[in-house]
Amino acid sequence: MKFRCPCVKIISDNTDDLPYKARMIADEDWNRFTESCEEPQGYNGRLVTNIYQCPACGCLRVEKPAGHVFLFKPESPQDSKSVLRSVGNLT
Repeated sequence: MKFRCPCVKIISDNTDDLPYKARMIADEDWNRFTESCEEPQGYNGRLVTNIYQCPACGCLRVEKPAGHVFLFKPESPQDSKSVLRSVGNLT
């Protein structure tokens, strides 16, 4: 999958371990999600929200499972453009 950020940067989601992608589980869904992880078919993907951060401008793209997309822009250019990085890679 590819999409264009409002700053015109192309963002790709075509591999694993992307430093600009994260998955979020709402606290209200946490118990249902953890229970679904025990199921033979795996976790319930309808409970997962994908989040992407543009490495160029820092804009966050939040994709809810129902297909709704929300964009959040940083307040200033100095805000981090890597808030979704692994805690092992933060500097």
